[in-house]
Amino acid sequence: MICPKCGEEFEGVCLNCTNLDELIWLDNFIVITCPKCGSFKLEGKWRTLDFEDVIDYLISKNVRIHPELEIKEILISYNPFTITFKGEISKVDVEIVKQPKLKILKETCTKCSRESGGYYESILQLRADKRKLEKEEIEKVNEIINEILRAEKDNQKAFITKIVERKEGIDYYFGGRNIGKKVSRKIVNEFGAEIKESKTISGRVDGRDLYRFTYLVRLPSYKNGDVVKDDGKICIVTNAKIKKAVDIKTKQNVTLKNPKLLARKEEIKRGVVVESDEYVVELINLENNEVVFAEKNAEVKTGEEIFILELGNKFYIIPKELLNESR
Repeated sequence: MICPKCGEEFEGVCLNCTNLDELIWLDNFIVITCPKCGSFKLEGKWRTLDFEDVIDYLISKNVRIHPELEIKEILISYNPFTITFKGEISKVDVEIVKQPKLKILKETCTKCSRESGGYYESILQLRADKRKLEKEEIEKVNEIINEILRAEKDNQKAFITKIVERKEGIDYYFGGRNIGKKVSRKIVNEFGAEIKESKTISGRVDGRDLYRFTYLVRLPSYKNGDVVKDDGKICIVTNAKIKKAVDIKTKQNVTLKNPKLLARKEEIKRGVVVESDEYVVELINLENNEVVFAEKNAEVKTGEEIFILELGNKFYIIPKELLNESR
């Protein structure tokens, strides 16, 4: 082909007569960010991104490139804001430098606005059955909450409005219904807990009722190592999460159906076998050196170290391996 301006033969684009700057069109940049959480608004949606990722996204949306220009590399610097395009056209390497205006606007995102306004759609009421919540349980629940909030970082309702500690447990107020629901289900799976769901009308919008949901999650009264009675059997809980235990008499694994707590793991004492016959085992309680007599519910040997369970006025022996299975 012959260039109509300079008369030179060329293939593709005549670089003698072409202004390289016109091979790339780039609009000015407007970045909207939340001053509180640092998220960015892209195409009407708030997203948690690095600033560099936002610029990369805007370049992909704002740039228009001559169809015969092949871009091989894009370099970005910020002081001043400069974008360098390296590529090839008509078998010639070219470098085109653009300095578009970069304007950063501040706008409070939906999440931060709702959070500061005390907005919530669901409440998680964390309780324990017939006992107080333990520190380790609360820490684990907090881990579950933080894990779900991180996974839902772009969800504008994924936040905690407030946490209220009560005599009977802890209440967590969540921005979104689904966040409260996901956290509750995760706690149920982790602890083998029970859950009750209820809802109340919180208002009306455009003739439609708005609801707030309450998830009452109750952790079981027993934990691993505790002693329970279920279906007439005295058992050591081995896995509270899946309701598994072991019968102290038969040493058989059982699935708990309607267990009743008999003793905490901490109430079980260490002891040593002094003597035994067909029905009774004589023991020394190693914590106070008291001699006690227990029902012979398992085979033991003289001098063997075991655990002693006291229920009312009766004593039972628990082989060491049974308690080890619960830990």
